[in-house]
Amino acid sequence: MNLIALCGVLPGHSFSLGTAAAALGDHVDTAHAAALTDELLAAGLLQLCTPSDPTVPPLLGWPTPRFRLTNNPRDTAEKPVTRPEKDAVRRVLRHLLSHCLAAAERLAPTARRFTERGPLPQFDTDENAQAWFVAEATSLLDAQRLALAMKEFSHTVQFAEALDPLLVATDRHEELLVVLERAKFAARQLRHPMHGTLFARTAAALIALGRPEEALQPGKEAQALAEMGRDERSLFDAHLVLGLAHRAEGTHEQAAARLRAAWEIGTRLSTTVPDAHVLLDRVATELTITYLATDDVAVATRKLARDLRCRRRMAAARVALVHAQMSPHSPNALTSPADAPHTVPGDSATVREIE
Repeated sequence: MNLIALCGVLPGHSFSLGTAAAALGDHVDTAHAAALTDELLAAGLLQLCTPSDPTVPPLLGWPTPRFRLTNNPRDTAEKPVTRPEKDAVRRVLRHLLSHCLAAAERLAPTARRFTERGPLPQFDTDENAQAWFVAEATSLLDAQRLALAMKEFSHTVQFAEALDPLLVATDRHEELLVVLERAKFAARQLRHPMHGTLFARTAAALIALGRPEEALQPGKEAQALAEMGRDERSLFDAHLVLGLAHRAEGTHEQAAARLRAAWEIGTRLSTTVPDAHVLLDRVATELTITYLATDDVAVATRKLARDLRCRRRMAAARVALVHAQMSPHSPNALTSPADAPHTVPGDSATVREIE
């Protein structure tokens, strides 16, 4: 099929040269796609358009050329009907997914992985990875919708895995909720190991949107699924997000209890999970913030030393660090305790330096 005939089933309101090449065939390169789009532009069948989010300021390598139909432009793709359309869309989904996973790996290298990814494209800088995501964001969201409509359940879940850190980093939490809902349906069909984590991430998105009371139910769903699957890593995520939800709604004792449960699980994971120290540092910081919300520094230090079973001086160093960041007079002051996970340096190395 020719490119014009395929435009109706390409995800998003516009497409890049990479998407055009993928649609045309497995062995079509962007140079061939560029020559073809030049001809179609000259004939008036295609028009150049802006990237998917024109409100974002230009970044390195941005914008790349994007195209849409001159006649009958649309914002979402039609579901492919014919075999050639379906084959073209599957190639485009693979193209967009591999680049989205690569961008997530570049910008969020410590994010938890659930699937074997194989070789991926490489972004040479964070700026280029971010620029690619900004330009393709609308297409990526529509691609996941299209994957679900085509019952490509594995792709639907993988898009959520890749999009989660990218949408969180750009504060696009409402869109993330839609992505997670689609992925939860697909994960249920597959009995996918990410199913419980999708509920935990739904809870986290709701907290970020200032709706902690709504976050409790998906957090408990995440806990139930983790317990059913005997998945301690996912159970850690469930207790952590429930602790954050309770703290955000002002029930600090329940928050501390959940965070202590997460700490115990993280301690057990330390013998098998390579990044368990990162998980423990996160919980220690969150516990500190929770105690400082209701207690003075001395009481918070005593409670933290008890919960972490650590020396008083280590607990005091962490409390002092977090307390300084929470001070309105600090140059890096938090606007609210909810900002703390993104702003407070809570790692053990930093605490040891202060100690």
